[in-house]
Amino acid sequence: MANSRSQDPLPAISISTDHVIETSLAERIEPTIESANDNFHMWSRDDLFLRFQTNQTTGLLIDQILQFEKQYGENKLTPPKKPNYIWIFLSQLLTGFNIFLWIAAIFAFLAWKPFGEPDPQIANLALGILLCLIIFLNGILDSYQVIKSIKIVASFAKLLPTLTTVRRDGVEQQIIAETRSSCDGLKVNNANLTGESKAVSCTTECTHTIMLESKNIVYCSSMVEQGTGEGLVIATGDQTMIGRMSKLTQGNGGDEVTGLHREFNRFLLFVCVGTVIAVAILWITWGAWLQRDHPTFVTYNNNIVNSVGMIVAFLPVGLPSCVTFVLTIVAKRMYRQKVLVKSLQIVETFNSVSVIATDKTGTLTQNQMTVTHLLWDLDKTLALPSIHSNESSSSQQPNPSDRNTLEMIERRASRTTNVSIDVIHDLLLGACLCNNAEVQLVANVELGGNTADMVRETKIVGDAADTALYNMCSRACQIDMIETRSKNRRLQVLPFNSNMKLMISANKLENSPSMVLILMKGAPDYVIQRCSTYKTNQGDVELLTNEIRQMIVKRQEIFGKDGYRLIALCQRSLGENEFNEYVNENHSDHLHGFPSDNYTFIGLYALIDPPRDEVPDAVLKARHAGIRVAMVTGDHPTTARSIANQVNILSSEISLNNGIDTFQSTKDQSGKIIVDLYRNDNLLEKHEVAHITKLDLDIRERNHSDGKKLSWYKRMIGACKNNFSDPTSGNANEGVNRMNYVPYGVVVTGREIENMDDYMWDWVLLHQEIVFARTSPEQKLSIVTEFQRRGEVVAVTGDGTNDALPLKYAHLGVAMQSGTDISKDAGDMILLDNNFSSII
Repeated sequence: MANSRSQDPLPAISISTDHVIETSLAERIEPTIESANDNFHMWSRDDLFLRFQTNQTTGLLIDQILQFEKQYGENKLTPPKKPNYIWIFLSQLLTGFNIFLWIAAIFAFLAWKPFGEPDPQIANLALGILLCLIIFLNGILDSYQVIKSIKIVASFAKLLPTLTTVRRDGVEQQIIAETRSSCDGLKVNNANLTGESKAVSCTTECTHTIMLESKNIVYCSSMVEQGTGEGLVIATGDQTMIGRMSKLTQGNGGDEVTGLHREFNRFLLFVCVGTVIAVAILWITWGAWLQRDHPTFVTYNNNIVNSVGMIVAFLPVGLPSCVTFVLTIVAKRMYRQKVLVKSLQIVETFNSVSVIATDKTGTLTQNQMTVTHLLWDLDKTLALPSIHSNESSSSQQPNPSDRNTLEMIERRASRTTNVSIDVIHDLLLGACLCNNAEVQLVANVELGGNTADMVRETKIVGDAADTALYNMCSRACQIDMIETRSKNRRLQVLPFNSNMKLMISANKLENSPSMVLILMKGAPDYVIQRCSTYKTNQGDVELLTNEIRQMIVKRQEIFGKDGYRLIALCQRSLGENEFNEYVNENHSDHLHGFPSDNYTFIGLYALIDPPRDEVPDAVLKARHAGIRVAMVTGDHPTTARSIANQVNILSSEISLNNGIDTFQSTKDQSGKIIVDLYRNDNLLEKHEVAHITKLDLDIRERNHSDGKKLSWYKRMIGACKNNFSDPTSGNANEGVNRMNYVPYGVVVTGREIENMDDYMWDWVLLHQEIVFARTSPEQKLSIVTEFQRRGEVVAVTGDGTNDALPLKYAHLGVAMQSGTDISKDAGDMILLDNNFSSII
């Protein structure tokens, strides 16, 4: 049995799983899922418990674990096949400079016999043996370095355990997933797997004969957004949906020939050509002069030996070992900087990157919502002190001198003139009581050296908004949350509902035993419409007129444009008897007995996911190194633009001073798409969209001008050329110089991407500063591909399952440690601290 609660990722095992997956993908994996799991989603709960030898009360017994692990295997995806060490050794003997050493050795043996007849020189035989010995020693050294690097990378991967909560012998406990029903308003987000951000309402009963469309199934990568539930594990490891989907990203994806390979191959070609020319000059000199005028000075046999000596002298036979050795050192140093390198050769690709397409949440930002302002009345604002909500709760306990909540509020409020202590008290009390976040003891992985230790620490657990409000009260305002909640006992609660966008709680107040305070918290648009009055700064309750509503909405929009998320709070008081009667009479309605109107609007909390402190400087360093940083996010354009301004992706020198370009597309009467291009709200030109570029994963095997697949010999020539020449633009418009960037910013939404042809892609991607907002994973892959078509070397960051293809097809895929297993498998590197500055 496995438990889940709101906003906690489910364990890395399939539980009873869900619907909504793209049809093409479903067609590819559905038959294997159905046959493997025997349509378990259609079984009754009792039959499932009997089938899997467990029950809802105690879960699995400890004695059953080893038996099931032998029967079903460990709960992890099958890793790639271990390399064949013999094949590695043989490949090292027959690659690189060793090929020419073999040629030299063969000629040395030939110089001994038969060219040395009738008086073969033993020195030639010794030279041939010595060359073979050098080849074998060089191959052993190269193989050792390669095998050592493989083991180092593999050991790094073991430092990323996944934790899950299970019930065994009737006790809930956290374990590493590899060692390893009920439903109460449970809604899960399957965006990591399907790209669909809409939450799915789960049930305990089968809703469809097809497993992928039944709502009693939850994926192992799903995020719980609402409610609670317990799931029965029906598959682990490769048998999960994630395990089956991981096979779709296996095989050759992106360009596997790195810049280091090309440099090495070009140097190899240069040395080999130089060696051949030198040997040719030697033989021409010998044949045209020495053999004719000085026949006894250098014999034919001696000239072969001289040729062999030149080959050995010209070739730097230790170079492959040195390169591998240096890259191993670099990989270890990068690991100490919280960057896990999965392939040594990819390290050098960083030197060639010209564009970084980065996600926003968790990479550029802290991935921790923080309350920065309290807003009330029509114009009152209190800025809160800066806090870091990712710290453990051990540092969040109030000082003994701060136990009195009202005294603390007065001290905080005294910094701002004309602040009502009464309204501030209501806002903080609402944040304390109408809040489901709580302190829990959780297990974390602490990385150190080449080991990982499991450490337990106290942390705030809850959804992003509740956690932010909890941190505001406990850390910024020094409120004892446990004491405040115990003195103001909760009577009933309606958890946050994604449809109604609100949460309601009823508490019996300490200072008014006969009264019940009903608190409603949620999206301003949904909360304010249930209010009939509002509380002024003086503490008076006034009628909430339409004019007042519009003023509050306008204030909300101002903060929203700066990237803030706003949460509204309102309240209503009832006598205890009146409340009990009201609940009993209306318990079956959509608010579970809570009043639906006549609330008093108190104020707003302004939250933001703040940028990481080190990111703005890191972006500037990247720009100074000639690397453009493009934000690619699924967030709203307003939020994306605000964060981009703060982290210098849209810098003051370019976007803010020169301006930001935009465009709008419309259809004319004939159905043609017409795009209006604007600069600082001034029309630049009109463009009629021609052929819209379609995403093509076989782009490297196609002629981009006509879309036809290249013949086999052209592909072979192209592959050979790819081993020596840097990638160039595959765009039909070869006149575009990728260094002639436009000194303006541009913000593009996913909806606009659908109407972009080659001309529009050229126009967008030639901007110095670019932000893509409201993008889907497929559009992210299109962005990467279009950058590559224009000769850019692209690094991509991502953390979701649907980011796997962009990570795989980019020149350099940088996955987040907090991301899904598939994204980490598809990436070339993993940021262990999920921090953009680590890339720099």
